[in-house]
Amino acid sequence: MSKYTTEVRFICETLAGFDTSQGYGKVSDVLDNSWDKVFDFDFPIFDNEYRSVLCKKILKHYYTREIGFETVGLWKLKLDTLMNEIMPFYNERYKTTVYDFNPLYDVNYSRSFLEKQGGENESNRVGNRDESENGSNKRTGTVGVVDSNTSAGTGKERFSDTPQGGLAGLENDNYLTNATLTNSNTQNNGQSITTYDVSDNREDTRHTTDGESNIGKFNTTKDYVENVIGKTGGKSYTSLVTEFRDSLINIDMEIIDSLNGLFMRLW
Repeated sequence: MSKYTTEVRFICETLAGFDTSQGYGKVSDVLDNSWDKVFDFDFPIFDNEYRSVLCKKILKHYYTREIGFETVGLWKLKLDTLMNEIMPFYNERYKTTVYDFNPLYDVNYSRSFLEKQGGENESNRVGNRDESENGSNKRTGTVGVVDSNTSAGTGKERFSDTPQGGLAGLENDNYLTNATLTNSNTQNNGQSITTYDVSDNREDTRHTTDGESNIGKFNTTKDYVENVIGKTGGKSYTSLVTEFRDSLINIDMEIIDSLNGLFMRLW
């Protein structure tokens, strides 16, 4: 029972419509029907649907504590003032707890790239080519063949009707019946001469014209999205889990502790 002022539970039970003190089994019903009557003032909160949750936690934590002021009205005034002073700060802290992330991942980023290129290419090429070839060939000469042949000789014929002396007598011109002496001299000269004059003139002229024209259009699009999520290997899983646990904060309890000065510290 309260000794100096009044307990929070009496305030809640009265606002909930109960004439007598309720036991433990009715605490939730009492808070459901009284929290919005205790916190009947406005204060900033990051999510309005969380307002009832936070208010019930505050009242339940101090449910059996006596208020630190002479009247309930003065206590509610101080409660209103303090909630509006501290909640802007704690709302920012609440926002950091609603981020959805995997504590075992140390990298999570997305990179998109879009590049478009287009244009036309045109090329023209015209060329002329003249080629000529001139030449001449002239040959002059004389071909001659000379054939000369000379022969000379002397011949003797001896006859003997009475060749008592045999062949030796004929050779020595003895006892000849008839003898003939012949001298011959033959000369043959021949000459053949050929003269040639050949002239060959050649002229060759060529003219070539060629041309080329190319027109092309091109369109290039590069579009890709890169997502990198996971663990890069810089830290162990144990280190990541430890860091995550150290970063956990109970903001509700920080707010509740900030309200401790509104209640009697003797119980």
